[in-house]
Amino acid sequence: KHAKQYVQWAGSLGENKMRLKGSRFIVDCVRKLKLLNELSQLPLSKATLQQIEAYKKEAFATPAARFTLPSLVAQTKEIANQALNISNAMMSGRVGEDQMEQYVSQFYQCYVQLSDAIDELAWADNATLKSLEDLRKQVLDCWLAEQINLKQQVQEYAENDSKLPEDNATLSDTL
Repeated sequence: KHAKQYVQWAGSLGENKMRLKGSRFIVDCVRKLKLLNELSQLPLSKATLQQIEAYKKEAFATPAARFTLPSLVAQTKEIANQALNISNAMMSGRVGEDQMEQYVSQFYQCYVQLSDAIDELAWADNATLKSLEDLRKQVLDCWLAEQINLKQQVQEYAENDSKLPEDNATLSDTL
């Protein structure tokens, strides 16, 4: 009930005041909306679940929820863009071998952040969730394409390496 009341109060401030409160406001609203969503998943009595669903419905219909969602979606899309930029840099060959481990680590961190951000938005409407899942799939597909590309390059290198003359093969082994 407190979570619903907070989100209703926040929505009553008006959009200008919500913007002034900034990210702290968004974080607080998200916590309350997430709490309502999580509570509705618990094995509680039917009456309690119905009450939580009523609170949830009221909270998600508030201006605060409508204000918060686009901000969170934009942040999530920014994380996805970072991951795509990293993967594209690797695919285009702009990343040297000395930087590869760093880029792989950065991509992984972005992907985990993206997945966490999408999971945090489990309370969003179905259309928003579908678009975010599509975005997660796009990022993962891009990464998998990079891995396939990398595997092909390694195979080509191995095939070319086996065709080296004896002297160069020894030098290659030494390296």
